[in-house]
Amino acid sequence: MRPSNAEQKKHIQKFADRYNQKIVESLGGDYWKYNIFVFTSYPGGSGNFDIGHLSGLWSLKNVIHISKCENDVTNLNSKKIAGIWVLSHTVTNIKWVDNRYVMVVKPTERGVQFLQFYRQENQDKLPLTVVTENGNQVAVLAN
Repeated sequence: MRPSNAEQKKHIQKFADRYNQKIVESLGGDYWKYNIFVFTSYPGGSGNFDIGHLSGLWSLKNVIHISKCENDVTNLNSKKIAGIWVLSHTVTNIKWVDNRYVMVVKPTERGVQFLQFYRQENQDKLPLTVVTENGNQVAVLAN
C-alpha cells in the first residue's frame, strides 16, 4: 500500500535539492499516478532511486528491489528481456497473443512485484496490453 498523500509529500520535500516544487505538489508526477511501470532499458541507479521515491515504494518494508546484475542490465538494454514493476496488483498471466504481450492482473490492497521476462520481439516500445481479469484495461507508464 502506498503512503497517504500527506506522507508522500512530506517524504519528497526531504529531497528539495533533487525535486522541484512541481514534482512535490504532484506527489511524484506520473510515478504517483500509475501502478504499472515498463522498462525496456535500465533506468540506472539514479533512475531506480527516483522511481522508488516518486512512486511511494520507499514506504514499503522488506522490498526486494529490481536486480542490478550486469547480465540483466545488458539483456534489458539489448531488448532481450523486459522489466515490469507492478504496484497494487498481482500478475495472474502473461501471454504472447497476436504480436503483443497481454498481461492479466488482479487488483490487490497492497504489494509490489518486480518482473523480468524474455521478449519475443525487439521493438523500442514494448507491445504490451495490461488488463484486469474482467477485461478492463490498466494504464501503463513506459520508459
